[in-house]
Amino acid sequence: MYKKRDDYTEAEQRPHEFFEGRYSQLGSTHPHTIEPWHTLIGLQEAWNKPEKAKEWRVELSQTKALTERQSDRRLPLVHQTSA
Repeated sequence: MYKKRDDYTEAEQRPHEFFEGRYSQLGSTHPHTIEPWHTLIGLQEAWNKPEKAKEWRVELSQTKALTERQSDRRLPLVHQTSA
């Protein structure tokens, strides 16, 4: 809706507010936080703000990498026995 209008100020504010709410309630790694994160990146790209989109993308990839490292630590160790 906002991508097609020139009301960038309001369009920028609302997704940021939504994202911040999800981030503070659910944390950075929750799927319902990641989804609006992608939306913010798309909006920045649509508004021809590649540097801002890049900032969001870098932060998202760092969060995903952290999540993967945390997930790897939680995996049980599997011991193989030789037959």
